[in-house]
Amino acid sequence: MALILRIVILIGLITFSSTGPAAPQPNQAVNSLQLLAHSQAMLSDLTLSSEQWRWLRKHNHLTIASWSPNVPPYFMNAGRYDYVGITADYLGLLASNLNIKLEIQQYADKKAAFEALKSGEADLIAWASDEAYEAGFLLSKPYTNNAPAEVVNFNAWPLPEEGVRLAIDAAYPNPEVFMQRWPQAQLIPFISARHALEALAFNQIDIFIGDATATQYLINESNLSDLNIRRLRNNQSKGFSFAARSDNEQLIAIINQVLAAIPANINEDIMRRWNGGFMPILSDRHLYFTSLEQKWIEDNPEIRVSVLRDSAPLSIYDSKKKLHGVTTDILKAIGLRTGLKFVIQPKDNLDEIITAVKSGHSDMVASLNLDSASHANLLTTRTWLFNSWVMVGRNPSLSLPSTHRAMLLKGNAVNLSAEPELQKMRLVHADTLTEGLEAVVKGKADVMILPLINANFYISRLYADKLRIIKSLEIEPARFTMAVSANNYPLATILDKALLNIAPEDLQLTVRKWHSNANMPHDRQNEIKSPPSQALIGLAIVAAGMILTLLILLLRHRQRRQPAQQHLLDAIPIPLFITDLNGRLTNANRSFADALNIDINEHRGQNVQTLMAESGLYDGNNVKEGIAFWQTLLQTNALGYGYVGGWQDTRESLQTLKQLQQAKYAAEKASRVKTTFLASISHELRTPLSAIIGILELLLRRKQLNPGDRDSLHIAYDTAESLLMLVGDIIDVARIETERLVLRPERASIRPLIESVVTMMDGLARQKSLLFTCEIDADISGDVLVDPVRFKQILINILGNAVKFTAQGRVIFQALLEKEEASALNLVLTIQDSGPGIDAETQARLFKPFEQGDNQQSQQGSGLGLYICRTLITMMAGDLTLDSQPGMGTEVTIRLRLPRMTPQPMPAVAATAQATPATARRILVVDDHAASRHVLIQQLHYLGHEAIGAADGQQALSLLSAQLPDVVITDCNMPVMDGFALTHAIRREHPDLIIWGATANKQQSVREACLNAGMNDCLFKPLTLQTLEKALNALPVNEVPSCNIAWKFPPGLNTPHKRRHFLQLQLEMFDEALNDIHEGQQHNRDLKTVLHKLRGGLLLLGADELIEACQQLEKQPDPECLKQFEQQIVHLSRHIQLIYAGTTDLSSLPTAG
Repeated sequence: MALILRIVILIGLITFSSTGPAAPQPNQAVNSLQLLAHSQAMLSDLTLSSEQWRWLRKHNHLTIASWSPNVPPYFMNAGRYDYVGITADYLGLLASNLNIKLEIQQYADKKAAFEALKSGEADLIAWASDEAYEAGFLLSKPYTNNAPAEVVNFNAWPLPEEGVRLAIDAAYPNPEVFMQRWPQAQLIPFISARHALEALAFNQIDIFIGDATATQYLINESNLSDLNIRRLRNNQSKGFSFAARSDNEQLIAIINQVLAAIPANINEDIMRRWNGGFMPILSDRHLYFTSLEQKWIEDNPEIRVSVLRDSAPLSIYDSKKKLHGVTTDILKAIGLRTGLKFVIQPKDNLDEIITAVKSGHSDMVASLNLDSASHANLLTTRTWLFNSWVMVGRNPSLSLPSTHRAMLLKGNAVNLSAEPELQKMRLVHADTLTEGLEAVVKGKADVMILPLINANFYISRLYADKLRIIKSLEIEPARFTMAVSANNYPLATILDKALLNIAPEDLQLTVRKWHSNANMPHDRQNEIKSPPSQALIGLAIVAAGMILTLLILLLRHRQRRQPAQQHLLDAIPIPLFITDLNGRLTNANRSFADALNIDINEHRGQNVQTLMAESGLYDGNNVKEGIAFWQTLLQTNALGYGYVGGWQDTRESLQTLKQLQQAKYAAEKASRVKTTFLASISHELRTPLSAIIGILELLLRRKQLNPGDRDSLHIAYDTAESLLMLVGDIIDVARIETERLVLRPERASIRPLIESVVTMMDGLARQKSLLFTCEIDADISGDVLVDPVRFKQILINILGNAVKFTAQGRVIFQALLEKEEASALNLVLTIQDSGPGIDAETQARLFKPFEQGDNQQSQQGSGLGLYICRTLITMMAGDLTLDSQPGMGTEVTIRLRLPRMTPQPMPAVAATAQATPATARRILVVDDHAASRHVLIQQLHYLGHEAIGAADGQQALSLLSAQLPDVVITDCNMPVMDGFALTHAIRREHPDLIIWGATANKQQSVREACLNAGMNDCLFKPLTLQTLEKALNALPVNEVPSCNIAWKFPPGLNTPHKRRHFLQLQLEMFDEALNDIHEGQQHNRDLKTVLHKLRGGLLLLGADELIEACQQLEKQPDPECLKQFEQQIVHLSRHIQLIYAGTTDLSSLPTAG
């Protein structure tokens, strides 16, 4: 009975065991450590000021605070008192180049170390990140990256859909950032990354996220070869730096200068020294994937790799059919750099490899001679190994007759025409290297031609007394590359960039280490070197006999207990067996008998492995894939031992998981396609919508509209603006789903931001006769670091919803401070309404895209606002909660912690001058969208300016060469020549010309691109009349140009007020006439009526020259004359506009009479 209980407990431990966190060690006293730096170099580029050197002489003894436990490879205790690691090497460079002494003090934990730094007990901490900066410490420039990496176990792929066990390195204080990728994961704590990685290797967790450098070091150091590491690219951390107190700016400035003076090769040497072994270090110098390549990687995460079985040391298979060798190490390095997972497909010869790649059954070959790849019409990467071709022959001691035959591996393309010795021999191809070498040993061939790396390996291990290298061939060396099919160009470029990212010395180290027996799999060494020792076999047989004797002696005792034991064994649902030490069946449960379809009593004493093989559970010498087999040593009683084992068939589960993974991937791909489409179509919609809004605004400004038409235009205008807001929301959702939505925090005064939104919402509430109450804490003031656009977007959306969905009653807005803090503003915004309320079921889905409430009013929205708001608040490290009940109203609470900015001195307030209208200007409008260009020109005409249009940048340059305008307004994205290129071209000839960009893409990055290109400003579409007028009014006022067209005021206009009113009417008449002339030319209408009406206005002005031209055109319209007349009218209109703007004394102008 005790035996069965032990078995049950053992099965439970094997099946359900998990590793929890170890208990932390109690605090220890501060220990002094000795700095042991491996990097010693004098920095020739280091230049410090005399003041900095004086400071160093005064502070030539610095204390460095470290802590326990260590964080390898950044800092570790080598032995008892030595302090080593990446930080130690950089500290060594500081000490030797600054001529200072560094004392290392190790504290009980990280908190104690930072407390020592804060109190002045220590001067510096050598390993700090953003967490220290947020705590108020000064940070140096980073000396190494803090790039997170995701690690999974190859043998546990694919991951389960639910119940994922996730561990995150304690070095990351905000694990929720990474939990977004696996929101349903169970977070398992560990006291160190080492323990977490070991748990991952033992399948006790599913994913580990930690620093890439530390993770790579621990994996290589512990030889956890089943783990796959992939760098996470969406990282916001700056890296690891030195930290000092906020009042120690001089020390940080000196450290920054030292770090800047360290050459790149020394930085790489340090990282290579602490990479934990053979894995080539990760370098960012050349690894830049294009958007096409990145998309290809996302769509093709698994790559099938054909590898030659018999090509040691490039590829070596152990007895468990696991690949080792140079190829494996390089594939791991590429996987680390790209995130690709390589599935190995072993092949017997090169012909099979080339056929598999060309037919599409494999994606690539990892190791192939360049000439062979070219001969097979495959795409190749850069060469990662150059190796000489050698001739291998028999030792002189093997006296065999010559056969005049030379062996060459089939599929290897080698030009042997330059070797006279081989001209007399017949070339024979071998399928494998071993086959060819055996042919030479047995006298079936005289020599074999193969690369030196293969020859050295096989001769030293298999044919040391039989074969030798005769000579090196004087031909081009073998150039080993990776190859893909001719239609798989993206993969070739990705592999090529990854290989370029591996330093040459790392490749050489990888190749060199596989010449050593010490680095080969132990079972493979035994397989190719020598048979097992006969003495060991004899000892094993004797031991087995002794154990068998003991088992026989205890047989009667066991038989008496057999019924109870058998009952317990049969209750276990999985197949279970017990054997002796020789693997012979002694007992098993009913599940075992059913699975193998045997009778236990009839097969007792037979070999279990043989029984399983006969039942189809073995494939060759290994358990079939999908069969989870286990076996462990068990003490059957006080004297005897045996084995207990069993298995579980997971093939159906794995197939289901695979199908689920494929379905998930297909759904994600469809979602990406949908998001891309929405983003693209939304951007395309913005431009025509902007044109519609512009046209409607112009129509609303006309005075001749009847009330019914004006109401209809207002409805169309409001609807167009609502559509534009919806387009903006869709674009925001697309950015969120593609992780491209970014915040752009800047200094902003928080109170005006809040008050501007409240003022807007107060007006909307009054229109609905709602009681709007606002309470803003008096202490909410000063400048904070916030994205003002996104902050207002959140407030407008939440407050707007409260007003929109409340039919009657009240809306209350409160802005309060949660707690006083010198460095941050802890803001609590509460919005209450007396609306219909929301039930719990609806609340659960409200914060998902395109989800709405069930009430009738919810149909007014798109279901995007709350989703965008919650995302923005989360990105601001804030929190949004919603409390609502049907019929009781809704309360939304937003909590934000906004960093306070140091107050700036108030600038002197200059005397304010009264704003004057913009002077009439000549403006060039450049836009490839005809409707947008036309609307903008009409808007500028309405504002009293002269505007001409161009369809692209090239046409704009032609117009510029004819006549220089005052302002250029250009669209940013156009064919032929875009706005940025146009700006560069204009700036070369006209550096002072005012250039404004115009774009529908309302991102701060676009505005920055415009300013960087040389534009004076960037205007966002739709361009309203108010926006244009405000921008043009801000420009310096032009002097009134002289006018060569004589005109006078009509008699009776003796006061400036009457004259100004007269000029206003004339300007309106000119604007209407020019518009009618333009439309008449486009639609071939009769212009006589327009010209007759215009002549009446010109008679009032006494412009005789224009009156005569107008009469001539009425009689005989001529296109060229009409164009010249139109330009004269524009010139006169511009002149009058400047006078009307107030730049000239109206009483000084002449009067007709």
